[in-house]
Amino acid sequence: MISGLNEGVWPCKMYDSQGRIVLTTEVSNGQEFSLYGLSDGWYTLQIVGVLGSAKRVIVQR
Repeated sequence: MISGLNEGVWPCKMYDSQGRIVLTTEVSNGQEFSLYGLSDGWYTLQIVGVLGSAKRVIVQR
């Protein structure tokens, strides 16, 4: 779940371990989005325009 953002809708990108964009979407506070279709591994989630918003995400099923 996305939290801690200012009001509004923010562009969001997810990169794989090779730095390739694997997901682009828009997010807002309280929103959830599906990681269905992503392979197991680690990814970097960046909310564009929010300083310090890059976070590591691990997909493991």
